[in-house]
Amino acid sequence: MCSENTLLIRRGTLDDAPAVLDLYKKVSYKYPNNLMQESDELTLPYIQQTLRLASERGLVLLIFEQEKLIGYMKGYTSEYRRHAHVLNNVTAMIDPTVVNHGYVSKLWQAYTNEIYKSFRHIRLIEILVTDSNVDTIGIYKRKGFVIKAYLHEKARYNDGTFGAGIILNWTNPNFCEQSLSQYHNYLAKLIKIQNNPDQNSLTNNR
Repeated sequence: MCSENTLLIRRGTLDDAPAVLDLYKKVSYKYPNNLMQESDELTLPYIQQTLRLASERGLVLLIFEQEKLIGYMKGYTSEYRRHAHVLNNVTAMIDPTVVNHGYVSKLWQAYTNEIYKSFRHIRLIEILVTDSNVDTIGIYKRKGFVIKAYLHEKARYNDGTFGAGIILNWTNPNFCEQSLSQYHNYLAKLIKIQNNPDQNSLTNNR
């Protein structure tokens, strides 16, 4: 999708699950309170499921430097049409060994470019972070996210204290009602296939 010298940004697939899991583990070890999961809750089946859902109902991008995975961002919508204009379930992370190298900005720019061009049914990107993740909150605010809500005592930290969850939203300036209607039709077909597994699988062509 996007390359710059030894830097590559592309969509993720199920084949990337082991590398993504390894990245999750690195981030969880370095920043134990920043993820929604604890380290032992990060499993290969969990990563495979999130990649599958992001492929069906959203977008996952990976960033590589010299073929090494250094960053990841995924999100997907609800399966229900009433909430299908919101891309949530968002996770974004960069390998702790390469923070402050500008990779967050590159990954975010690539992600929003894809949303702008190919996901016009998305009106909002909604992100939930914990209040311990101060640097990430600052990055999102600089990228145009707006804080919408504080969820008091949403998270329990490793030391037994409780922290707030913070919801931030980004609005897609290229949102299109017609694209949303088409996506609603896609979701209806997806539900039919899930209820009738003998049918052929849908591809994520919208």
